[in-house]
Amino acid sequence: INRAAVRMLGYSRKELLGKEIHPIIHHTDHHDQPYRHEDCPLNQAIKSGKPFTAVDEIFWRKDGTPIPVELSATIMKQEDKVLGAVMVFRDLTEIKKIKEQVANLSNYDLVTGVYNRRRFTEELQMTVLHSKHFGIPSTLLLLEVDSYKAINSTLGQTAADKLLIELVKLIKMGLKETDLIGFLGGSEFGIILQGPTRQQALDWAEQLLAVIKKHDFRLNGDYLNITVSIGIAHIEPEVNDAEQLLVRGEHALFQAREQGFNRTQVYYDQGMAPMEAPWGWEYRLRRALEKEQFKLQFQPIVDLQTFEVETYEALIRLIDDDGQLIQPGAFLPWAERYGLIVELDRWVLKKVLAFLGSNAKGKLKGKSLSINISGHTLADREFKRILEESMERERTIPSFLVFEITETAAVANLAEARDFVNCVTRLGPRFSLDDFGAGFSSLNYLKHLPVDYLKIDGNFIRELTSNKVDQQLVKFMVEVAKGLNKKTVAEFVENEQTVRLLQEYGVDYGQGYYFGKPEDDLLGN
Repeated sequence: INRAAVRMLGYSRKELLGKEIHPIIHHTDHHDQPYRHEDCPLNQAIKSGKPFTAVDEIFWRKDGTPIPVELSATIMKQEDKVLGAVMVFRDLTEIKKIKEQVANLSNYDLVTGVYNRRRFTEELQMTVLHSKHFGIPSTLLLLEVDSYKAINSTLGQTAADKLLIELVKLIKMGLKETDLIGFLGGSEFGIILQGPTRQQALDWAEQLLAVIKKHDFRLNGDYLNITVSIGIAHIEPEVNDAEQLLVRGEHALFQAREQGFNRTQVYYDQGMAPMEAPWGWEYRLRRALEKEQFKLQFQPIVDLQTFEVETYEALIRLIDDDGQLIQPGAFLPWAERYGLIVELDRWVLKKVLAFLGSNAKGKLKGKSLSINISGHTLADREFKRILEESMERERTIPSFLVFEITETAAVANLAEARDFVNCVTRLGPRFSLDDFGAGFSSLNYLKHLPVDYLKIDGNFIRELTSNKVDQQLVKFMVEVAKGLNKKTVAEFVENEQTVRLLQEYGVDYGQGYYFGKPEDDLLGN
């Protein structure tokens, strides 16, 4: 018995030497049932005279707590006589914990712990079908924190996250077991109420407004009172799917906010503004595309060993009518919903290609430009045509490009993603898998996706210095990347302590405010 085994099991060597091991550490199985002596891997190895391995066994410490283990037993012989066996085992506690975390990433928001947009939309789709089939009344509520942007900019991201976490707890107090809640992005939540009548759903929403308004949220040592706006959309006979219901909910939510916050608004077919009304996002985005009301900003991606800029990421911004810049998180979901995201991707590509064609590539001195593309663009022939034409004009331009595809989009469209990457890489550009870790439930897809970089999702980096689980997960991702001969990039790097940890773990590149904020003038920065 070596020191590692003594440490893991909690016994002293004296307590174990000379004793039969099975009744001490292997007496009960996963289901708290007695483990028969003859089923013990060690005894099976001795009885059969052959090596034995098990990948999912359980041992018991001296204090009565279980340890998941992987073990192997090798026979000891002398002149064909079995003398005993040597058992080697490994504690799988941390590995199992990481696997559980990874399994949850594809379904849950890491900050609030509730369903993410993808999983919530799936649940909403099932609710729509169930409600229409069985005639059970169900309602969608979309809730958004009023003036959340001001709260975030004043108190900081950490305090804003704590606010959302506490808000979720408050909402859950009023939900039944059959009700659901999901985080849709920004400060917006979706709630599915199953069973109540229309009036009961409205009463519930009004009561929630009052509860939230009266609640004291404790942030940064002070108390804060907030209000929310709620859009309500019932599942009507003409509603066919979750997306249609979400659009109705968004329209009702917008109306609630337009009327002055801290309000509820029910969607009605009659009396609500049409989808092309001036306040609608579809109208705003189409007008912005026609009038070129977008611009690019550039953020550096830095080599963590040399601290030299390796790449600049081109980030799209919407210019509002008053000249203010709107961040992509506010309008890209709408662009996806209204089928305009591919046009935005084409716009970004054209601007970057024009930028490189204006002799800017010489001043870049070998640095690359990174562009985000959506899952819908993977099947867009026009996007490929624009890239091919640029290569015909000047063959060196594509070699300066790195395309970023989100992991969730790649996994959802794996065949299209693989074909797109294979086709485009022949022209010269490289590829990065963005938000790596945010949506995977299996790593098998990486074998089929020939990308060059894995960009670790920022949710694992924000609290890296204090969160042990994030540390283990980042180490795990780096090991996966190295095994596949791919480089890693960490997003949201905001302090020196995080940089040191990333260097220790072997992350190749970093991006975040610590290295530089997005700026208009790439070459002048």
